[in-house]
Amino acid sequence: MMITADAVSTLVVYRINAYPTLRTPKVMVNDRLMFRPKQKTYAEMDLPPGRHRIVVDWSMDTGWPDLGFEVELRPGEIKYVEISGSSTWTGAYEYRAASVVREVDPAKGAEDIRTCCRRLPLR
Repeated sequence: MMITADAVSTLVVYRINAYPTLRTPKVMVNDRLMFRPKQKTYAEMDLPPGRHRIVVDWSMDTGWPDLGFEVELRPGEIKYVEISGSSTWTGAYEYRAASVVREVDPAKGAEDIRTCCRRLPLR
């Protein structure tokens, strides 16, 4: 059986200068560990078209909450997603940590990884 290019989609997940900068989360796709993105790294995942569950899993001791979200992939599509952390000051000596993900325009995502990032193998 021949597999055509439109039988798969590609999800590119990357991280540029994302808090917490010295820690590395796990990125899970459909409950499977795919990679651990350090700063300025990315991974490309060939996935079947359809809906996929993504989890950015931070170690408990970081104080950063995990983030789960879904992404819909069309046949033959390449989708770029940037992950990060953020914090909001809530008082004089307090902050609230958050995980952030944003879908990036394909041209910008391709440029981001070309100019800054090192490709990581999948696990």
